[in-house]
Amino acid sequence: LKFLGKNMRKCEIFSLSDRFGVAGTRKGIVALVVSAETAQAGEEINEFRKRIGMRQLDIDVIPMAYAEDLKPISSDRIAAKIINANGKRTKPLVFAVGSKNKTKIAGTASALKKIFKCKIQLKSEGVESNVRNQPFGEEAVLGAINRAKMAFRKSNGADFGIGLESGILKVCNRYLDFSWCCVYDGDSTIGAGMGFQLTQEIMEKIKYQGKELGQVVSEMWPFSPLRGQKPQGKNLGKTLGEVYLLSNGLLKREELVEKSVISAFIPRIHLLKKN
Repeated sequence: LKFLGKNMRKCEIFSLSDRFGVAGTRKGIVALVVSAETAQAGEEINEFRKRIGMRQLDIDVIPMAYAEDLKPISSDRIAAKIINANGKRTKPLVFAVGSKNKTKIAGTASALKKIFKCKIQLKSEGVESNVRNQPFGEEAVLGAINRAKMAFRKSNGADFGIGLESGILKVCNRYLDFSWCCVYDGDSTIGAGMGFQLTQEIMEKIKYQGKELGQVVSEMWPFSPLRGQKPQGKNLGKTLGEVYLLSNGLLKREELVEKSVISAFIPRIHLLKKN
């Protein structure tokens, strides 16, 4: 009533006893204003009105407005004091990262600090990718999706689940290693970090000897100019990463993770910028 003010005399307020309310049967209504989330209900109301011989309503879909946490502004979230009426976050934004790997967590944290201005909190959830240890093709994407969904569900209250997985992708008869990220909150978006080409020597050991990329690169370490800074053998993937050795120290795995996380949020950032 306070919101309507002087316009109150032009309005009627009804309590809803069913999904359609008065829109399903009232004759004087000519249009229905819905959000993208409730557009389906508008179509169902028109189907119902058609069945009982009533005029169908014009459906006006109003775009969603998004809060700074990249989620829709809603009365439920405002009432729960998660955000205020302007879409500002009033509680820390919680992310469940599907990994115990400190490098992945550090890269994720770096990305999130660039994306969000509100307070953030990271939870590390140990979950499985349910794909091979050395993923090929779309396996890596599926592994990231699996990790994001399981981390989100396991956390019991996180705003987003984040899954990370690296894998080898064949492009134009060449093999590239990509870091993939999935962001999940009921819906999922994916992104990839920078891909880099693997040499024929490396691929032969992976394809014909059944070795993982990290294992192959670790075995090549004695021939690297960075051997004086050798990380812990088999734990290469958990520290600086294979890309650190292969790029002669120009890139770290943490940077690849950061870019993949930012990329996975781009579809959500895009919606916020349209507000």
